[in-house]
Amino acid sequence: MGSNLRIEAEQKKRIYKINNFISNNINKNFFYNNNNYFATWSNHEGKIKLQNEILGEKRRFKIFDRLKYFFLRAIDQEQDYEIIEKFLFRKKFTNIVFSYFSSDDVLNSEIYDRFFSQNIFKDQKTLWIVIYQEDNELILKKNYKNIIILKKKKFIQGKIFLIFLFIRYLLSFKKICFSNNKLFNHLEIIFKKVLSNNYIRYFFYLFEAQPVQHYVNKIIREVAPSIKCLPYLHTSLPAFPSEFIIPNFYPKNLICHGIESKKILKKLGWKNTNFIISKSFRYKKKNKTFFKNKIFLPYDFNDEIFIINQIQEIFKNKLLDFFPSLEIQNHPFKKDSIKHLNLIESLKKIMINKKKANDFCLCIGSTATIVESLENSVPVIHIVEEPIYEVYSKFLWRNFIIKRISNNIYHYKLKKKKSYINFGLKYGFYKFKKKLGKKIVQSP
Repeated sequence: MGSNLRIEAEQKKRIYKINNFISNNINKNFFYNNNNYFATWSNHEGKIKLQNEILGEKRRFKIFDRLKYFFLRAIDQEQDYEIIEKFLFRKKFTNIVFSYFSSDDVLNSEIYDRFFSQNIFKDQKTLWIVIYQEDNELILKKNYKNIIILKKKKFIQGKIFLIFLFIRYLLSFKKICFSNNKLFNHLEIIFKKVLSNNYIRYFFYLFEAQPVQHYVNKIIREVAPSIKCLPYLHTSLPAFPSEFIIPNFYPKNLICHGIESKKILKKLGWKNTNFIISKSFRYKKKNKTFFKNKIFLPYDFNDEIFIINQIQEIFKNKLLDFFPSLEIQNHPFKKDSIKHLNLIESLKKIMINKKKANDFCLCIGSTATIVESLENSVPVIHIVEEPIYEVYSKFLWRNFIIKRISNNIYHYKLKKKKSYINFGLKYGFYKFKKKLGKKIVQSP
């Protein structure tokens, strides 16, 4: 119990420090820059700034890591996009949706948006502005009239170009900032072009407090302030949602699929946002077998050996009655990650094929699967590398039943279902849009 209280106290202290730092340093462009995106669930430049500069943890980030993240941000700024326009100017749209998709979302040349659970081709009153998240070729045979696709161009032409780009940015010949970001520039041109030819009533966009999401909201507010912006919190909040501490940038409205998400965000300072509590557009109820007896890998992690050692400790713990026969589930966006593939191979070596399966799932690091599994009535064993940033504490997650197994292993159950995810039904987003003609009442 003492360790749990210590983590709660440390989380509260860090939230105060982050709020205080942002309040003292914020300007009108603060959250459009990637190095001010303070998520802790992956390793990036914003996390280094958070832990070293803001929280004063003085972690030993290698100079190589600092240069790597700096260079990746430079590449991100220089990355150009091909614009695939498949819409008619003479066609009048009433809604815009800004989203993402990958090759897994394309079937028979039709794009199915996984976040809004909507077939884009069949939603002709809505213009979809979507970013293709892969580098491979995209072939669409359907005659789309309601979509604009941004697809990365292959712009890097070898080692000499990379070295030149690195030196140019390192010597500050060119500044890294959102105003020079080619994706941001393309989006601004697209939105202004579309808004000048359509009377748009509603703008929906995925919301994880990312810089590009803040920026598209800025464009809408400046160009067409009468449009109702409806960001959608399509996933579960991370255990320590530091990226959602955004003073002066809180959206006016937010669609979320759980009342507890609203309560967590209010603790982070979201006092004046109108929370629209809806059934989930993205998540549907799943069979328990989807989660049981599986290991779910996170988007990012630090130490493969540490993770393997923790799992072996779980196997030795007789109280958990845990069998080394789990199926390994990689993160959907890390199919080609060498780091993830190496971890999978190491995990396979310690698994033993047994007929008896486990009644719970094992999650590593920061992953939304934890909340989804619990809402589907499957308990979770959680391995954490950074407890303060990855453990679900009572301070924020009051409906969790938390049992500490060790400093880096936790067991969770849920007191009350539908508190974090109220699972949706078929055509949920379509039905939600139809009801928008009626007044949206503020949630209690």
